[in-house]
Amino acid sequence: DGEPQGTAGQPMLNVFQRESVTNVCCVVTRYFGGVLLGAGGLTRAYTKGAKDALDAVGISTMSLWTLWDVPCTYPLFERVKLEITACGGVVRDTAYGADIRLRAAFPAGGAEQFVPRLTELSAGGLAMEAAGEEFLPGPRESANGT
Repeated sequence: DGEPQGTAGQPMLNVFQRESVTNVCCVVTRYFGGVLLGAGGLTRAYTKGAKDALDAVGISTMSLWTLWDVPCTYPLFERVKLEITACGGVVRDTAYGADIRLRAAFPAGGAEQFVPRLTELSAGGLAMEAAGEEFLPGPRESANGT
């Protein structure tokens, strides 16, 4: 529609390249400006939109996590969930029956740290079973270094 070429896509891409961010999609919707802003104004508007979006969501790195089925009794349920979290894991699913079975995901080293805690909590009565691996995002980090 007569807008200057190279004022939106490339400046937005540069924001992500400077932060070494890959495999993302960013959409910036501009309601005002066009030729009234000029090429410099458009470039600044799109760059700021992309940077504001990145700062708002942060950056997360994908890594390989191990999945485990963790049996649990009802009295130990809340404590087991707390211990999973304390070891850097997350509860992905919970199945309720006569007892509870949690599907937990742990980053590298987290499962090894959790095993003795589960043994201690259950007095050796519970043992978790390997259930595979999955690529998952790690904790979010601020894009602006804070």
